Amino acid sequence: MSEYVRRLTKTEFKRSYIIIDKAHRTMFPSPGIYFKISIENQVIDAKVDRFHRIYVGFNVRDLLNFETNRIAVFTKNPDGTYSLSSRKR
Repeated sequence: MSEYVRRLTKTEFKRSYIIIDKAHRTMFPSPGIYFKISIENQVIDAKVDRFHRIYVGFNVRDLLNFETNRIAVFTKNPDGTYSLSSRKR
């Protein structure tokens, strides 16, 4: 399984998106293609935009408690879906 760990910037936190850095872009689908992200017990559809950002939405931000844990962890599962969790700094 591949993993992408990113410390969220203030802008990412405020606007509810996560930027994919250049080294990890091949881990995610091409821009415009929807994919599944599982968060806790919920599954959401997401896509990468042309600026290589994934919008997660306010409900996901609150669910993962990104206000205090600003490290996002994407894990690519063997079935092609992704899991999103948070870690403490």
